[in-house]
Amino acid sequence: MDRKIFNDAALHVLAKKVYHYFNQRQGEYAEETRQIEKELDSIKTQVENLVNALAVGGITIQPIIEQLKNLENKKAILETQLREWQIKSQTDIINEESIIMYLEEKKRLVKNKNPDTQKRVTQDFVEKVIVSKECIDVLFKITVDLNGGGGGIRTHRPEERPQQALRAQVVL
Repeated sequence: MDRKIFNDAALHVLAKKVYHYFNQRQGEYAEETRQIEKELDSIKTQVENLVNALAVGGITIQPIIEQLKNLENKKAILETQLREWQIKSQTDIINEESIIMYLEEKKRLVKNKNPDTQKRVTQDFVEKVIVSKECIDVLFKITVDLNGGGGGIRTHRPEERPQQALRAQVVL
């Protein structure tokens, strides 16, 4: 872990990659917000059409009332989702500096001589280890809580890794 995550060069690379992922997710939240707003506009139009149909008369009222109730329920769910997405898209909870500070704190804990602390930090950063006759693959993970977000870092075998980039590839 010292070479892949906790060395000075890797800290900055990981911070950039995690922050890039965070920004990418922010864009997804904004797109999801636009989709929900379109659905809400559609529901509003449907409700107006049903109310107009009631005003004209000559139509059985019960089916229209059921449709209105269904639309209102759907509207309430979408409005809740919209508020959640808007909060997520406006939240700027991390930056590269805070990520580096977090990783440096974990680096300090890894260097701690307490085996329980080392084990806990290792569990935080190692997803799994795959041992074969040719090599040992370690799937590292960096988890960022974006209300369900997160992801991992996968290292390459030395023979697969490009020479100029001795870094793990983000597979978030």
